[in-house]
Amino acid sequence: MATLQCELDAAVRILRAHGARSVYLFGSALNPSAQTRDLDIGCEGLPPEKFFMVLAELSRTLSRDVDLVALEDDHPRVRVIRKRARVLYDAG
Repeated sequence: MATLQCELDAAVRILRAHGARSVYLFGSALNPSAQTRDLDIGCEGLPPEKFFMVLAELSRTLSRDVDLVALEDDHPRVRVIRKRARVLYDAG
């Protein structure tokens, strides 16, 4: 299995290539002592029509399962993710 940082770098490259303006990591991968089997990734700026295509590309490229969440709305789950997430990329 690839290192976590290599997987995150690949995820950011893929998301940026498809228009994401920011990328966040949340969930169990934030705990360095945890055995991370999946990646919980949030992003902003990804065109909605590309969402499932990009999710499929992430799933094919990474050796872990991926949970991709669009962070554009003000849903309570999105607010929790934003509060706890680590920024992986932000175009500013």
